[in-house]
Amino acid sequence: MTLPKKPFWEDQYAQKDGLKTFHGGEPTETVRFVVENYLNSGNAVEFGCGAGRDSIYLASKGFQVTSVDVSETGIAKLNEIAALRKLKINSCVRDMRDFEFNGKHDLFVAIGCLHLIPTKDQPELLSRIRTNTRSGGFNVVKGAFPIWGHFFQNKY
Repeated sequence: MTLPKKPFWEDQYAQKDGLKTFHGGEPTETVRFVVENYLNSGNAVEFGCGAGRDSIYLASKGFQVTSVDVSETGIAKLNEIAALRKLKINSCVRDMRDFEFNGKHDLFVAIGCLHLIPTKDQPELLSRIRTNTRSGGFNVVKGAFPIWGHFFQNKY
């Protein structure tokens, strides 16, 4: 199978429509729930941030945010929106597997991105996320994971 020259999301990020690229630019419901009910500040890392709908939301709530994505277009859009809203976000174009964990974090967000890395790399990254989450912190992870049954089968 031949993959497209560029991923589908690049055209979405290149549009001049603010944060309306995915889900109308609204923060993920679970991220909003965690912030409204459990964490009102702290430091957060968002993997696969794209144009940054969750990163923008978290920064607007006072979180120190690090946003990571492989898309230069997505990170550029995130930086533009953050500047317009006078929000400070540390963003970088990087493969999430190469992220350097520097200390513990209160919140990790990975929405719709972990399933894009090879299945064999997912357990190690999830383990690194868990290890680098501060006690009482949260991991908001959503995607299509073949390994989820392995990790969560005894939880439900």
